[in-house]
Amino acid sequence: MNKSFHLTILLILFIPITLFSQIKITGKIFNQKDEVLELIEILILNKDSIAIKSELTNVNGEFSLSTEKGEYFLQVRQMGIILYKQKINANQDLHLGIIKVTEKEQKLIEVVVTNQKKLIERKVDRLVFNVESSIAAAGGDALDVLKVTPGLRIENDAIGIVGKSNINVMIDDKKIQFNGEQLIAYLKTIRSENISRIEVITNPSAKYDASGNSGIVNIVFKKNQNLGFNGSVQSSILKNTYFGGSNGLNFNFQNERLKISWKGNISNNKNRPLEYNRIEIETELRENNIQRKVSANMYSSNLGADYKLSDKSNIGIAYSLVKRDFNNQGETTTLIKKNNLSQNIFSNTKNNFYGLINSVNGYYNYKINNKKVSVELNYITNITDNNVDNTSNSLNYNNSRNFTKNGFKIRTAQIDFELPNSWCKIETGAKITDTDANSEFTYSENNVISENILFDLNEKIGALYFSSMKKISKKWETTFGFRFENTNVKGVSQSHEINKNTYNNLFPTLSVLFQQNEESSWSLAYNKRINRPNYNDLNPYKLYDTPFSYITGNPYLKPSISNNIELSYTHNNLNLTFYGSRIQNNQGILYSIDGDFQVKKPENYYSQNSFGLNMSYTHKFFKIWQSSFYADGNYNKSTSDVILQASKFEGWGGFFSSNNNVFINKTKSLILFANYWQTTNTRQDYRIIKPNANLSMGFRYSLLEKKLQLSFTVKDIFRQEMKRGLSIIENGINVYDNYYDARNCTISVSYRFGNNKVRGSQKNVINDEQNRTLKE
Repeated sequence: MNKSFHLTILLILFIPITLFSQIKITGKIFNQKDEVLELIEILILNKDSIAIKSELTNVNGEFSLSTEKGEYFLQVRQMGIILYKQKINANQDLHLGIIKVTEKEQKLIEVVVTNQKKLIERKVDRLVFNVESSIAAAGGDALDVLKVTPGLRIENDAIGIVGKSNINVMIDDKKIQFNGEQLIAYLKTIRSENISRIEVITNPSAKYDASGNSGIVNIVFKKNQNLGFNGSVQSSILKNTYFGGSNGLNFNFQNERLKISWKGNISNNKNRPLEYNRIEIETELRENNIQRKVSANMYSSNLGADYKLSDKSNIGIAYSLVKRDFNNQGETTTLIKKNNLSQNIFSNTKNNFYGLINSVNGYYNYKINNKKVSVELNYITNITDNNVDNTSNSLNYNNSRNFTKNGFKIRTAQIDFELPNSWCKIETGAKITDTDANSEFTYSENNVISENILFDLNEKIGALYFSSMKKISKKWETTFGFRFENTNVKGVSQSHEINKNTYNNLFPTLSVLFQQNEESSWSLAYNKRINRPNYNDLNPYKLYDTPFSYITGNPYLKPSISNNIELSYTHNNLNLTFYGSRIQNNQGILYSIDGDFQVKKPENYYSQNSFGLNMSYTHKFFKIWQSSFYADGNYNKSTSDVILQASKFEGWGGFFSSNNNVFINKTKSLILFANYWQTTNTRQDYRIIKPNANLSMGFRYSLLEKKLQLSFTVKDIFRQEMKRGLSIIENGINVYDNYYDARNCTISVSYRFGNNKVRGSQKNVINDEQNRTLKE
């Protein structure tokens, strides 16, 4: 990176530090009997009579507050009653001495509070689902809560936000490392009773990485000061074509200064995918019928510790290990028609994959006068070995073996500042990421090595960001920010061919909220994002997945840029969102025929405009039945300079879901649930995706004061969840019809012990670069 970029980083690190310089206001509170008053509230109000600082007096009646220079009002309150008020001019440190007040006697009466928070609230940059106000969440886990959260789409335990290519999951604003099966296992360890709310952030601020058209799901726990120890153990058995299962164990410990958490999970799952695809081009037809048996073993372990150094600072560390071992055996029957000749080929493929991810995270937080500085360091390694053996009965294709070894090292450093003041809240910071990817590929035919390829890649990303949030009035609130990212990519192949790519991007974000009244609000949001290629997609080696087909990378692949806008309306439990998106230079897999081989290769081959409208609504029937409904309709138009026979491709798509929970008994320990989703015929990114659906039903039963939970679930009861459709490729089409063994039944049991309100340390390690290593 150039010198000016490093200089800018240094400036953004040093300038906010000067803002921590404050005027200190001190004093003591006594009553008329010259007795010290403890726990009296002291407030500083600005010229608009808005409280900007607050503190309670200590055992000696002393208080100390800090603020910027200016004119303020000092207010002394007891149980909401103003005891004293004084105008102050804070141009330098100010000691007010002893302030005598007259205490007000309060007659206390017992009050039963029955009012609940609104189920759905719209904030300036997020949609809030208050779990405490939902009966659907009772007796379940975090995954059950997410299934009924407006704006989220859960398909086959995959979590998504409509209109977003991927999501990040956070716990109390802290990123968590898990994804896929690990994420689902982790969410099932969290009690729904410990969750306060779910925040769905479709327009992340400039603080977050600009990579990926992603959203954020933030799970916020109830606040507590409970000390002690707790844990849980979980076990489940799954049956689709084969039996599988998982086992998990976690512990949490918390005292006044230290939080420790450990989570472990072991799973073994098998399935039998059935796949069909047919490629038709001008001179050739290829038809493949594939039956596979996939066995996936996974072990994950996560240890986190957080130590409170003082009331103003804490430090922590987290370590995560994920071990993956996949075995894939497939049988393929292929029909090839070319030049009026037909050939039938039978082949076998054996694929063994091993992966090991290690990640370490360290962080430090310091708070003073509502201002905060955070420093975070990450180091991640990901090592994968992939061995594929192919045999066939054809004399035209030799028996082959390819072995691929990949190694990734990711280093990140990040500093963040939160700088609230009387006018607005400012967030700013910087991040540096350095990634090394090393690959070795060996290909042999009939046990004779014919190819040996080495490929090294280095990517450096430097980022600066600035974001501000301003409450203009009681009804209007806005956030604005921008993020600058400098990216340098260098790839070196065995032949010493060097591919370099350097680009700078500025990513603005904007959100505006209008609170029409207590029941209704409007919001408008805009952001710009970047989608960088996965590291393996840049690797030029050929991975032969069958004797006559291979997957190859593209070192010339470029990132795509998207511009996104949303207009939302929220009224009580109803939320409507109109959204639009423009993606330029988008990436996708193109199918082609190269001589005797079928080829899959990523290309920047199209741009797409999209717009849509989605609706979510939650309703309670008869106090025991809660339903949440979600519907989305969208229109997509793609253009391409590569697929010339259909340079324009456009059409509609849709999605509908309904999640229902019914309490069977008065203690709410037995819950029946039925969930259904359905897609319509959808046209997008040069694909026609046929409709598919899923109906799942089951029950949850809690025993022993809800410490023991039994559940039974049947998914895809009518075997409707299939991946079928048609892709338009250069000079032809690719038709596919796949079923991934989605119908299954699961029996699970979990037991929680100890103090259920202890949370332990929830800090984990994740970043976008790690996700980009996971595509094998």
